[in-house]
Amino acid sequence: LAGNTEVEDELRALAITGLGSSPKLGRSLLKKIVDSEAPDSLREPAMREHVKQAVGEDVAWYRHLWNLKQEQRKDPKGNIVAPEFNTVRQLAVQGLLTFASEDELVEGLKRETDPKIRRALLGIVPG
Repeated sequence: LAGNTEVEDELRALAITGLGSSPKLGRSLLKKIVDSEAPDSLREPAMREHVKQAVGEDVAWYRHLWNLKQEQRKDPKGNIVAPEFNTVRQLAVQGLLTFASEDELVEGLKRETDPKIRRALLGIVPG
């Protein structure tokens, strides 16, 4: 049975990579995986692949995932949702960086507490 788990993990990784290489459907399907209740071990690689194809229309979604203000959110049933997995937040910032304004980057540096996200923000601020 242990071998089956390894095979399943490998198949999942290949499927996510395959979606990442699909220019027409890939981004939307990867977004659905990230937005789903799938385990973070699946959501994170899906987000990583999505960011590789980032376009301007993804900016609002990346901002939502980053949740700089750490707003408490609810699901459609009204239940409070746990904060976003931090690696997904970090990836959302990576996807957003190309499209972010200088003001948004400065605001992120002022508010963000995660050191990895702060380093990413500092890496592109004009010096």
